[in-house]
Amino acid sequence: MHTPGKSDKSDSGKHMEASTVLAEHMSTFAYEPEVKMQAEQALKFSTMGGAERNKTVLDNMQRESQAVRELYKVRSLPLAEGFQEKVVKLSDDLDLRALSADSKRLSEQAARTKDPAQRQELLSASTSLAVAGASPFIERARLGAIQLRQGKEGAAERTFAEAIKTNIPDVSAAVPSVQQLKQAVIERHEELKVKRTLPEVFKANVDWIDTGKDGAVDRNELRTASADKSKNITAKTLIQYLMKNFDNIDHGTNGIAAADVSKYWRQQNDPNKITD
Repeated sequence: MHTPGKSDKSDSGKHMEASTVLAEHMSTFAYEPEVKMQAEQALKFSTMGGAERNKTVLDNMQRESQAVRELYKVRSLPLAEGFQEKVVKLSDDLDLRALSADSKRLSEQAARTKDPAQRQELLSASTSLAVAGASPFIERARLGAIQLRQGKEGAAERTFAEAIKTNIPDVSAAVPSVQQLKQAVIERHEELKVKRTLPEVFKANVDWIDTGKDGAVDRNELRTASADKSKNITAKTLIQYLMKNFDNIDHGTNGIAAADVSKYWRQQNDPNKITD
């Protein structure tokens, strides 16, 4: 596998929304040629004992991923989810230590190589192996995206949490496209968590957002709060969620109060509970 996205070039000047990053990642996965074979080809450079094992695992992942892609393209998402669960389990069988060691060795070898074509081949192989080492994370991110597309927010939240906690080699975590995908998964996971626990998160943060101390938060207070870089990711995600849904939440002239948030949350989770 070469990259989980379209490019390993970082774009530090732009921050894409998590949902956009995930959507583009899944589109690339589904509609562009499969790239796991590049990692298999890169294993010809391997000097580690895990090369044969990794080639077998990647072959099996390739077969199951092909089924996932075809099912995803025709929106047969429950079946795609089932096959993707198999890919996740297979990815856990990879010898990540061997992939990491070979990736580092090839990168060092490329730095000593004078021939441009050979250097590029070595660098490409190094990157392919590095991204293959991120497979346990990447495949879980894809599983969460498939679950989310079915509206299975609880399952997606749990899968994203598992993806975030998955250990991958440092050389794999340093690949820009892997970094971008992980940041998107972290943000999307936080969005789902805030949405699920909205009343509690609002009550925990309303005091510092509500500078007017009238028990409600208006647009100006939310804009001011969004500029506060000292707050944790949950607080920042809450601000973004309230700004995005401000007009959807039924509120008074002073802004959104705790009762408004609770009512909106109940409407979102069970519309039949709200009849007034």
